[in-house]
Amino acid sequence: EGQGPARRQTLNSDRRAAEAASECRRGGEEEVAGERPGKTALATAVGAFGVIMVAELGDLTQLLAATFVARTKEPLSVFIGSSLALISVAAIGAFGGQLLLRVLPLARIRQLGGVLLLIFGIVSIVRIFIS
Repeated sequence: EGQGPARRQTLNSDRRAAEAASECRRGGEEEVAGERPGKTALATAVGAFGVIMVAELGDLTQLLAATFVARTKEPLSVFIGSSLALISVAAIGAFGGQLLLRVLPLARIRQLGGVLLLIFGIVSIVRIFIS
């Protein structure tokens, strides 16, 4: 109540990201290691698409792409460039995560991810009060 549209958008995006993270946490270590019986590659791809799609709708990336199109009037170029950027980021996450699992247990990765997100949150809060 009393929040501007940009703040509500950020809160909604944060809520969707938290829901997606919660969905990821519900999966056991066996799922992450690819040992879930009967799970096909297509089902995994559809699940990843759904979780990421919900988390990213209304995200800052989407808003920046729209702003870029408004400024350049080149929607196809922005689509291609932003798609390549998102594919690159997803590849780093997927393949980097696989490599990380080789050296750290899943529980430790989750703890480190939580600490990292906590740090981001604290920095964001501090920036609100400083500016």
